[in-house]
Amino acid sequence: MCIEEMNEGVQILLARMKSHPEEFINSGKWQFVHQSIKENRFTFLTPEEIQALDNGLKEAYREKFTAMVLNRLTEGTQGELF
Repeated sequence: MCIEEMNEGVQILLARMKSHPEEFINSGKWQFVHQSIKENRFTFLTPEEIQALDNGLKEAYREKFTAMVLNRLTEGTQGELF
């Protein structure tokens, strides 16, 4: 299923995950999405839509992880790249 065929709410959330991932991580305002997927409460969505939301959340966490690693690597370098 392509994204254009998905529920409009799912499309909006996927776009929001890309533009504001911090809202979905830890105790952000969209935390209910993660909880709802975990507890199988999105029975009204297709399996593909649920998987797309789950993948979007995973990508947000992956990007946060990468940012944390880069931050640790560059601590104290004061703008030096290498």
